[in-house]
Amino acid sequence: MHLHHENFVGWEAIPRGAIARIIASARAQQALVEVFFEDASSNMYFLKDATPNILLDVSAGYPRIPQKGTIVTVRWRRAEDGYHYGFQTMSDGVIRHSDGHDAVALASPKLLLRTQRRGAYRVPVDLDTAQNLTVQWGNHVDYKSTAAFAHDLSTTGAQLSFSTYLERPVTIEIGQRLEITVNLQGEHYGSTAQVVRMEKAGTPNDHPVVRERVLLGVQFIDPSQPFQNALEAYVSLQQRLLLRR
Repeated sequence: MHLHHENFVGWEAIPRGAIARIIASARAQQALVEVFFEDASSNMYFLKDATPNILLDVSAGYPRIPQKGTIVTVRWRRAEDGYHYGFQTMSDGVIRHSDGHDAVALASPKLLLRTQRRGAYRVPVDLDTAQNLTVQWGNHVDYKSTAAFAHDLSTTGAQLSFSTYLERPVTIEIGQRLEITVNLQGEHYGSTAQVVRMEKAGTPNDHPVVRERVLLGVQFIDPSQPFQNALEAYVSLQQRLLLRR
């Protein structure tokens, strides 16, 4: 099922292994949810039930109830972590719950989203973009440049990595400024970026050849308007693709 991305702008997918646990928690607590379908919306509650379908209480007498085959959007706030969670699925119609309540039966979702706490939404990067990024640092005497791999991008920064030989230690520090060049949708853009996180994490492939992998989190500094526009367009595109998987 394709999600209507306008209902989940600024949300991220959670790991598949956590979906059942989070849904079970909402059921156990009979969490209050917002339900959207067609041009209607209602507040309902999760019902405790061990069936594969998700059941929402409708015994209070709602003016409109999603009929079988209707696409339904469900959103709620989880008290344990403060995130808002949401998913889209198909209604299986109204059934009689074991406690005597009428309930809307919903197919279990294959994708569960939540709001990100960061100010800017991060998206994974397609392979062509990920492999078309370079990092430069240092002055004219000790200038260094290396190809890097972009793991994710937002409109304000990126997470990237590159490998280096152990006998040539990297001198990058938190707060240091770098020059970043990245290819977005076939166009090259450059920007100054500040390092906000750095760690070294060699992989089994790196160590046998005496190399180390450097992971950097960077924040763009005063990006040009063309680069900012390209970032916003790219993030929006990747988010739509993510929600359609």
